[in-house]
Amino acid sequence: MSAPRSRPANRIPGELEFWLLIFGELAVFLVLFGAFEWVAIGHREQFATGHDQVNVWIGAANTIALLSGSYAVATGLAQVREGRHDGARRCYAAAIACGLAFVVLKAVEYSTHLIHRDQLANPFFTWYFALTAIHLVHVLVGLVAVAYAHRLSATGRLRVAPAEGVGVYWHMVDAVWIVIFYLVYVA
Repeated sequence: MSAPRSRPANRIPGELEFWLLIFGELAVFLVLFGAFEWVAIGHREQFATGHDQVNVWIGAANTIALLSGSYAVATGLAQVREGRHDGARRCYAAAIACGLAFVVLKAVEYSTHLIHRDQLANPFFTWYFALTAIHLVHVLVGLVAVAYAHRLSATGRLRVAPAEGVGVYWHMVDAVWIVIFYLVYVA
């Protein structure tokens, strides 16, 4: 049995197939963002009204939660690379807490909009729910991946390549959220 080959230090993290998945996901969101902007051009008044009705503070809190989770995931990866599985486990637990905070905040935000049914006739909210719900599904997938990394790190079996994949996915989810935050809450 031959020894595993070491990877060059300057390589791109993760596996090629995983990067194809990431770029595919980003392409889907790019199309959604373009469609959002296209519809916004034709419905300027309704989109302006919709922007006024979203809670920018919840959006900002969601951004902080995801970025904090990203920091925890990146720190967890660094811990895995150093063979510190207990530290990685704690980092992944923190990332899970941040992801769950995002989910709870999103549920609170959704409930406030669903109570005001008149908002639902606004095309802005059609796109708001579409973009944020698709993103929320990605956050949930990311949480499953981070929970798996947490479980493996607790047993000392988490390896660098899977930890890198978890990190790349989580960072992709963050990057997409930053665009959503700008389009939905700020612009």
